[in-house]
Amino acid sequence: EQLEEFIPHLQHIRFKGGEPFQIKLYYDIWDKIIEIKPNLNISITTNGNVLNNKIKSLINRGNFNFVVSLESLQKKNYERIRINANYNKMMENLAYFHKYSEIRDKPLIIIVCPIRQNWRELPDFINFCNKLGAKIIFNTVTYPAHLSLWSLNATNLHEIYNGLANYDFPENTPIQEQNKNAYKNMLAQISVWHKKAIIRDREKPFIEAGLKNIQVDKLKAEFTDKIKKHINN
Repeated sequence: EQLEEFIPHLQHIRFKGGEPFQIKLYYDIWDKIIEIKPNLNISITTNGNVLNNKIKSLINRGNFNFVVSLESLQKKNYERIRINANYNKMMENLAYFHKYSEIRDKPLIIIVCPIRQNWRELPDFINFCNKLGAKIIFNTVTYPAHLSLWSLNATNLHEIYNGLANYDFPENTPIQEQNKNAYKNMLAQISVWHKKAIIRDREKPFIEAGLKNIQVDKLKAEFTDKIKKHINN
């Protein structure tokens, strides 16, 4: 109800998550939007695992755009990354969102998080999105570090960059051109991480040697003393 005065003035509203289709309050908001301003652009970022008759009825009443998060194009790898998800069901739902977007002349966007478990598939994502006519967005993943690419050593990042740089993609349509640029930007990010990793790897032995020489107990005592003085002041 608090949104009623704002809805008439909105042009675009985005819903993210967790998973938007599992957040009960969002359904109330969507119903309110459709009641007040049915042509308002509603963008939903979904993992594609939730789709039922209630959702189908809802989106057919409103003006929805879909952004689908996709971790892998291989069933085994997808279900390893997204725990408890069903790859076949997700692809079936993605086909529904794609058809919905096509009929309404809406853009379909695929979001990919390049991580250690899926980096070899990144060229496949471009081909997949070009075939769908979907725009791809590569997120920059920095956390958690043990899954991210940036935290790998320089040798690994050099291998990844070289493995991905030898691909070329068509740019015959605006979507294909956008997707090719997205791929180039993702490669540029990996190149930056590689250069930083060279410096990090070079400095690592000196940092580790320095840590071994630190007198931890002495530092704790000094730190505690400074805190006490600060409190007293």
